[in-house]
Parts: sequence; structure tokens; C-alpha cells
Amino acid sequence: MKFLLYIYSFFCSLKLAVFTLSAMVVLFAVGTFYESAQGRLAAQEVIYRSVWMTILVSLLAFNIMAVMMDRWPWKKRHVGFLLAHFGILFVITGSLMTRFYGVDGNLRLALGERGKQITTSSTLLMVYSSFDAHNLTELYREKVYFFRHSPKPENPHPVPLGSDTLRVTDFYPTATAREKYEPALRGGPALRFQMGGSQAQLVKWIFKPPYLDKVKLPLGPAQVLLLKSFSSVENIDRPSLLLVSSGEKLQYELRRPKSKKVIKGTLKVGSVLKTGWMDFQFRLIEYLPKALPNTVFTPQKRAGESTNSAIQLEFRGEKRWMGLNSHLFFFDEEKVYVVAYVNERKDLGFQLQLKDFKVIRYPSSFKAAAYESEVRVNETKEAKLISMNHPLKFAGYTIYQSGFEEDEKGVPVASVFSINKDPGRFVKYFGSFLIVLGSFVLFLRRNLRGRRKV
Repeated sequence: MKFLLYIYSFFCSLKLAVFTLSAMVVLFAVGTFYESAQGRLAAQEVIYRSVWMTILVSLLAFNIMAVMMDRWPWKKRHVGFLLAHFGILFVITGSLMTRFYGVDGNLRLALGERGKQITTSSTLLMVYSSFDAHNLTELYREKVYFFRHSPKPENPHPVPLGSDTLRVTDFYPTATAREKYEPALRGGPALRFQMGGSQAQLVKWIFKPPYLDKVKLPLGPAQVLLLKSFSSVENIDRPSLLLVSSGEKLQYELRRPKSKKVIKGTLKVGSVLKTGWMDFQFRLIEYLPKALPNTVFTPQKRAGESTNSAIQLEFRGEKRWMGLNSHLFFFDEEKVYVVAYVNERKDLGFQLQLKDFKVIRYPSSFKAAAYESEVRVNETKEAKLISMNHPLKFAGYTIYQSGFEEDEKGVPVASVFSINKDPGRFVKYFGSFLIVLGSFVLFLRRNLRGRRKV
């Protein structure tokens, strides 16, 4: 009985409240600096959703409930005190609902494009296998928390693949990538090219994995396609350069929409091809008939627009790096394994289509002052307007206009939406209202008591 009373007095103590609140302030301060250095996702995993933060929030909740029970039986003078403390409990409950049941992600739509899946901040590690490099079978899927539990060579993250084991042996929270491809016996074609004209210069790699029939690289109003065969593409909607790897030769076709005229030929390294797209010329810099990506990652101290997380994989003694939202290939005697390290995607349950997009810029400047999108939900005829300060609410989701993408000429090519579902939002709002109301009642009661004494 004495032990239970000791536990009860511990949770009722003012010292526990001061310690808990002080520790939470310290963690939030550390999280602010950590987020600026490593990014929002890292701060969420390591600080805001850590075991320590969960323990502190739990201690605060128990402390509040114990203090409220210590006032039992409640009387009229306890109304303000109870309202404020019930409000804090509601805010904590709403925050937990948001953490475990909330959805937060992004959706990118080009003009006319439809989409129903958002990209979230959660990360997945997936492995597929194939005997013919076309029909893929999923072998493994896991939500990973590498910011919180970083794999190291001495403590790798195992991925069982039947009789074999794939291992994640290292992790970079923030790294910059340099695109690189190396010759491989079972790879796909890769080529590095320069597209140049009076208005723009571009140097890019394009790579077609062995299990895909085509890979498309949009270049503003035109596009480059790397194909398994020219028959892989029948209709095109813009001027296109089609490329097909034929051993040591790289064959090409220049096509235009609604035109039967096709220009054909063969490219060699150093060849220059006039595309007919204004004054743009295509120059082949490097060509590998069979290659695999081996991107070089350099760790960075601070997160930035060009940084991303990266993992090192080991399979049968072969070690290779890959960045977030990319995939790698590993081979054994019979199968090809496709490893994907990607942000998790979630189905919205409804479809959005971008009908129109407008950008309003500051006078004599290319800087955007405002931008808005017209979208259609689930094939309805009526278009909905989403702007920077006017989100769209549908099926429990709130859809915000968060940004847009533009090409090298400054022409908008896609709209970016931030989509959020917060089941704990109104619980937190109600809790905040109770805190304010309770504080007001306490202030009013103290003020009235002071007047009576006078």
C-alpha cells in the first residue's frame, strides 16, 4: 500500500511536471536544429517520433490525470482547472490519432494527367524476382526506419531471399549523387548525350532496365525514348527521338505527331544529329549496349535540395549503392532480383485530374506571386479550384496547392499538391478550446475573488 501511495504521489508531483515539460522543450529545440541539418523526415524518426518523446508525452498524460484525481471530489472552484487539464489530454489524444492514423503526402500532376496515389514520407524496401526480366514476383516488402536504426557493416539489415540473403550494410542520411553506369553482362542499354541549341544546353544519361520495353525522357515540348524495338511505340503526342540498341550500334528514328515521314539512321559515339526541333542538336557522348547503374554517393553534413538518403546493398559479395526512389539489379544463375528503395505510396480512394494551371508572376519578374489549379474529382463535370490560400476538402482529405514545376524555359509543366488527412484535428481543436476556456475561467474566478477582498 505504501508503494502504491508512493507511485501515486510521484505522478502527482510538481517536480515531475517541471521535469517532463523541460525535457520536452529540450527535445523540441534539438529537433529544430536536427531538422535544419538532416531534413524533416530524419527529425520525425529520430526526435519527434522517438521512444523518448513517447515516454515524455506518456509521463505528462499520467501526471495530468493523477493531479486531476488528487482534487477528487471535484467542486465548483475546480471547473477552470479541470477544463484546462482535460484540454491538454484532448490535445495529446488528438496528436496520437494524427500520428498513428493520419495521412500526409504529395501528388504531382501534369496538365490533363490523372492520379489517385500520393507519395508519403515513409520508406519501403522491396525486392522482386524474375526469370525472364519481365514478369516480376514480389519476394519482400518492409517499411524501414533507417534514420532511427541505421545499418552498418558490423550490424547489417538482412533481407532473406530463400537460400540467399541480401544485406543493407550502410546508410547515408544525406548524400549527393553522381550518375554513373558501368558495363555489365546482363544489363540494359545506357547512353549519355548532349542536347544543345541557342536557348538551352542539356547533358543527361538515359538507361533502359532489361525488364522494360521503353523509357521516356521528356524534354519540354519534345522527348527522347529508349526502346526495346521501334514497334514498342505506335502513336506519339510530341516530336520524338526514338533510340533502339542493336548490339554495338544505336539505331534512331525521328518522328512527329500526325506525320508519316520518319527519318532513320545509326548513331556512333561523337555523332551529331539535327533533330529539327528548332536548332537543337543531339550529340552522343557515351554508349553502353549493356550496363547497370552504379551511382556514386557522397555523404553531406546538411540536407539540401540536391541531397537524398542512400543505402549500400551487398549480395553474393557484390556491394552497390542506391538512392531513395530508385532501384538496383542483382543476378544469380537463374534469376534477376530488382531491389527498390522508395517512398511509400497510398491510394486516396478517389481520382484527381488536372484540367488547368495558372501562374501569376510579379511585374517585371519571373518570380511567382500566386498559382492555382483547376481539378476534376472522380470524372465529375464540375471543376474545383485549388489555390495557395484555398484548399479543397474531399472525403476527409484536405488538398493544398503546394507548388509547381517548370521546364528550362520557365513554362509550368506540372502542379504539386500536398494532401493531408488528420483524424485528430478536431480533437486537438476541441482540446485547445478547453485550455483557453479553462484559463479564462481561472482568470475570471481569481479576478472576482480579488474584488471581493477589496
